[in-house]
Amino acid sequence: MLQEFKNDIYPRKLWVATSWEDVEDKFVCHKNDDKPIEKYEDGNAYTYSFVMHKKSKKYGTLILFILEDKILGSEIVGRIAHESLHAVNSVFDELGIAYDLTNDEHAAYMVSWIAKCCWKCLQKEIYKDEK
Repeated sequence: MLQEFKNDIYPRKLWVATSWEDVEDKFVCHKNDDKPIEKYEDGNAYTYSFVMHKKSKKYGTLILFILEDKILGSEIVGRIAHESLHAVNSVFDELGIAYDLTNDEHAAYMVSWIAKCCWKCLQKEIYKDEK
């Protein structure tokens, strides 16, 4: 599954996917001479920074979750939190937006929004067989 989310504040898209097959050949890294994103072999979640969706030409950040086994509870919460922070840093880095440990409210709101987007996508995949 691949879902696209629009942020009303920052001019970047967020894509959340649940398998490599959902994103393969669909994204390039616009900061790396538009080379296709690469598949990572280790780990279970990845944030791809500085991506462009090839078909729509939209820029943003891609979060890919690998759901090989059933993951629930604190395990999925941890993965979402971890990748959400990477995604915020990616967007802010690309747009030149600074924050620090005492001036981070805008980053906290963005982490929350990204985490909600991740959960919207993941819950559809995790619970698809329970209907």
